[in-house]
Amino acid sequence: MLIKTPSNEHRPYQAFFSTFSKNKIYIDHTNWEIIGKHEKHEKYIVPKEPVYGRFIDIYPLTIGWIGDLHIADETSEKLTRIFETFRKINPSLSIILGDIVNGCGTYNNITIKEEWFEKAWNNMKQKLPNVFWVKGNHDVEPSRHYYYNWFTRLWHLKLRKFDLIGFDTYNEDRVLEGTVFAHVGLSDIFYLKRIFSSTENTKIIFSHHPLNEWYSCSHSVLKDFKETTLNIAAHSHSLEKRLVNDVETYINGTAGPNYEGCIISILILYPDKKLKIINVKGDIEVEKNENTVVIKTGETVNWENENIKEKIPIRLNIHNVNLIALVPSETETCIKYSLDGNQLFLEKDIEIYIKGKIDVDEVKPIDICPLLDGSEIRSYHIPEEISKIKVNLH
Repeated sequence: MLIKTPSNEHRPYQAFFSTFSKNKIYIDHTNWEIIGKHEKHEKYIVPKEPVYGRFIDIYPLTIGWIGDLHIADETSEKLTRIFETFRKINPSLSIILGDIVNGCGTYNNITIKEEWFEKAWNNMKQKLPNVFWVKGNHDVEPSRHYYYNWFTRLWHLKLRKFDLIGFDTYNEDRVLEGTVFAHVGLSDIFYLKRIFSSTENTKIIFSHHPLNEWYSCSHSVLKDFKETTLNIAAHSHSLEKRLVNDVETYINGTAGPNYEGCIISILILYPDKKLKIINVKGDIEVEKNENTVVIKTGETVNWENENIKEKIPIRLNIHNVNLIALVPSETETCIKYSLDGNQLFLEKDIEIYIKGKIDVDEVKPIDICPLLDGSEIRSYHIPEEISKIKVNLH
């Protein structure tokens, strides 16, 4: 399914879409199976005939997320830096967790301009791959519901091993004027219940308000799924980890204007249903030349904002092969590559994952995703100690 924006562009809000339109569709084509003639660009495609698209959930997947951008008439230097860091990390999905623009936030005033959403979208669409939004309390005001021209309030990416759920915690049908707290509608709780009861996947709820502000509304649904549920949120303009009635809740609202510095969180989803979150605080540099990629990483922090050593997942596209480089923080590495016919040769000194229509001699794939055309995408884990690798392209 697609949303048509006021700028006559399309954005997906589910894991598949079909369209007869020939307008731009903002997806990273390296992550989607697309059937039908189309032009490929770095962050969008242009259909030449009716097309069908399906998100390829081949693991590991990386999801970059942050909240509380509060975009208004001007885009701050801080936000420009955030978008640029997103571009260099290049996650499989990018999720913005509400307060995208800087409305009054209490649903009792009129300040929002639709141009703010247009500015937000224009800043993101060329840098963030596969952008999804979640609505926050600063994104809607009485009689000014421009958010809905640009995205939806509820969305669900049903993947093979995970369910990613965009959830509205500031439902205008329930909001009390003058408040910033979560207000969840009964119909939305039934929406959650329908998803939770239909799958055994791990459920990840992306919301603006942290779960502690709306758990009492959702207890009837979540009480039986605590071990397989995760909440990722913003709202507090802080970096925090909370345990809310035995449900792990991770909060990153550090894009907020009153938070010093900025931190981008990267969620890594693995084929065994395990996951990990990396908090990237320092700058990233990625320089790609004809046969090399040089990557420099900054610092990473824990949930107490203390410096720790982690491996930052940087996603690259090399000759139609998705490569996730796990680069240790505050280091520099170089990946060398060359193409000889249908063979790609890689030389590296770090741990990597490679994904595509490929096979690797003497290495077993960790995940396989069948495609509609009968082919398949394979994922391989190449540990640090294997410095040279030959990849067979299909």
